Amino acid sequence: MYLELLLLAIALVGHLAISATLLSQTLATAMPLWANKILERGVQCWMALAPFAVIAWGTRHPLYWDASADWQRLPPVLAIYLLGCLVAGPLFAIVTIWRKLTSSVPSVWRSTSQCTVDIRSEFPTPPVRGAVRRALTYLPGNGVLSIDRNEKVLEVPRLDRRLHGLTIAHFSDLHLEGTVDKAYFRYAVEIIQEMQADLVALTGDIVDRAEQIDWLPEIFAPLRTHGRAYFILGNHDLKARDLAKVRRVLTEAGLQDLGGLWKEIQIRGQSVVIAGDELPWIPPAVDLSKCPPASSRGGPLRILVAHTPDRYRWARSQEFDLMLAGHTHGGQVCLPGIGPVVSPCRQGVRYAAGLFYEPPTILHVSRGLSETFPVRLGCPPELTRLVLHARLCGADHSEAGAQVPVHNCADRDDSEAFSAVTVPDEQ
Repeated sequence: MYLELLLLAIALVGHLAISATLLSQTLATAMPLWANKILERGVQCWMALAPFAVIAWGTRHPLYWDASADWQRLPPVLAIYLLGCLVAGPLFAIVTIWRKLTSSVPSVWRSTSQCTVDIRSEFPTPPVRGAVRRALTYLPGNGVLSIDRNEKVLEVPRLDRRLHGLTIAHFSDLHLEGTVDKAYFRYAVEIIQEMQADLVALTGDIVDRAEQIDWLPEIFAPLRTHGRAYFILGNHDLKARDLAKVRRVLTEAGLQDLGGLWKEIQIRGQSVVIAGDELPWIPPAVDLSKCPPASSRGGPLRILVAHTPDRYRWARSQEFDLMLAGHTHGGQVCLPGIGPVVSPCRQGVRYAAGLFYEPPTILHVSRGLSETFPVRLGCPPELTRLVLHARLCGADHSEAGAQVPVHNCADRDDSEAFSAVTVPDEQ
């Protein structure tokens, strides 16, 4: 009896692991919208309903786990899949444990300051439309109506000292489709403007429905005079059916289009190259043939604004110093002790959210600002201010496992929320 229950539990874990992997690969693949939706819904139904189908079959054909009888009575396809699940379950556990044991703080991460904004306290009623969706916001542990406002201090190895302290406001994944009120996004953009960053980067999935394109001028009004606010589009923007109109309205609202382009700008008299990548969904690829080359001596800071973390390998091959991405929503559901289960990337949950450093490129993946399904467990929306530090004389922060100070600014006045970041001594 106990052996049967153990094997069923292992098979269930394996089934969920296989289904999550298939779902991640489906969401990471460029294909027609209708095909993507069919495959996505098919995998989700398989993930949810297959265990019940097995139980229903088992009630009519009781299993006693006698290899000489039970496996012969199983339909061949079901027997093969159950064997696969029994292998995938332990494999998933081993990979998860190994990832936890080998994960470490990126050596370029100096410190973090964060505070959580309770959206319910900012609006008289939850800014979510529809009775069912609004009810889901009250689900215990659902962080969909809170925003982590954070600042992360990074040491960029090749950053020119004259750019020491350069700031970037990074946000992503608005998913404008009408189910979350326009006021919520206007409020979030006002926070971005208050960050007073040198650069603002919006990394795609802005509009899900054509009707919400008209929201863009009002939402982005606070950034109209910023001058260095950039955007790219993502796979969900294809749902708006008119990418040219989305780009035009965003540009008229004061943001600069980086889709498939690169620009060289001057900050504090220093060159900075900023490029935009919307692959694999929206070509073309960025042509960097005439871009100033990267160099450890006097080359420009190179920043890539991309939608998916899957472009990280390409960013590294092109010698970008910093890559900004979104798309993942942090996995949207993070289980205690396990973390995210599904992330729409070729690499699975490896780059679901946060900071990563594989020389020469630092990757920051935003959890995004909104979503199409109003449930977030363990990964609330976020708005991030990155502060770039140059490697000063004698500085050595090569110890990957060093502890990163995290400062909670929840009790501070908003005007001081990002002024009290303690950075380890660099002298």
